Amino acid sequence: MFDFVKLWTRDMFLVWAAAWLDTEGCVTIGLDAIRAADGTLGKKEKFFLCVQIYQQTPEPLEILKDAYGGMIGKAYPPNMCHGWRITSRKALAFLNDVFPYLIIKKKHAELAFQFYDTFFSNHASKKKGISDKLFHVRNDMRNQMKALNKPKTHGQKAFLR
Repeated sequence: MFDFVKLWTRDMFLVWAAAWLDTEGCVTIGLDAIRAADGTLGKKEKFFLCVQIYQQTPEPLEILKDAYGGMIGKAYPPNMCHGWRITSRKALAFLNDVFPYLIIKKKHAELAFQFYDTFFSNHASKKKGISDKLFHVRNDMRNQMKALNKPKTHGQKAFLR
C-alpha cells in the first residue's frame, strides 16, 4: 500500500511507530466483568491490555494494522479521528517492539509489562476465575494506568496566558 515503508529499516519503522504512540496513542488496562444481579462483580472478571492510536486520516493506521493486526474504527462523525486498536498479546508484542524508542509512554509500557506478568502467576486460573488477591492486584494496576493517562494541564495554562 505504501511503497516508502518498504524502504525503512525495522528500527526506522519502530521509531516511527513509537512516535505515533507517544503523541497520538493511549495504553490502557481494561476490565470486562460479569455483574451479579445486585451489581457486584462476579467471578469471571477479564482484565485486558489495550493499545490505541488515533489519527484523522486512516492511512498511517493502516501501516500499523498491516504490521500488528488489530482493527481500525471509522471516524464518526466524519470530522472525528479514526482509531487503531490492538489488545492482549498483540498489544504486548507492539509495546515490546517499540519500548526502546518510547519517551512519553515508557512508564505506561513498563506498567503494561508488569500487568501482563500477572497472567503467569500462581493465582491465575481460567477455569475458576481469578482470586480476590489477583483481582485487586490487577485492578490496582488498572488504576495506576488511569492515573498515568490523566492529562497534565499545568504547563498548558501557563502557555495560554
